[in-house]
Amino acid sequence: MREAQPAGAPSLAFEVSATPATSEDALPQDVADTLAGSAHPEFVAADLRAARRVLAQDGGWLVPADDGEACLVRLAYSLLAPRGSIPPSTRHVCMSEKLAQEGRLLEAESFATPQKPNPKARVVGIVPNGVSSVTFRSRGGQRTVIPTVRNAYEAIVVEPVSLTFVARQGGKTTRHSIEIIPR
Repeated sequence: MREAQPAGAPSLAFEVSATPATSEDALPQDVADTLAGSAHPEFVAADLRAARRVLAQDGGWLVPADDGEACLVRLAYSLLAPRGSIPPSTRHVCMSEKLAQEGRLLEAESFATPQKPNPKARVVGIVPNGVSSVTFRSRGGQRTVIPTVRNAYEAIVVEPVSLTFVARQGGKTTRHSIEIIPR
């Protein structure tokens, strides 16, 4: 288990984690309570203080977990009810920081329901430092370029099958390609 970081100290090697915390970065109390009650991974108070908001639209944070994993925590709204009629749920997907640094920390949520087919999916994720945009490839071959902000991206894409990005760090350029499987 890693040692608790002092308040405000970066605990993940993402640029956004090294920025001073603002009021926008603070987790809403219900999100913090949900994470504090998580059995796997576990979150300690220092992890919750180290959260950094990365998704502007629906609320999403990059949060370190007590076991050293990086977690994308976000608010998920019902696709079946009008927005605001049902409170959002808190979701989190976590993985090793090494995999997160490869751009694999993502979540793809299909808009389809058993009653209503829909080819669109919301895709959110974290990218390593030095990435300015991601390119989605759809089933029909269409490409959509989305800028990244604060090590993150969020987009609604028709039938996404993969995303690619180029990371530039220390004079080295690395191209990444990640398969997307909406759930």
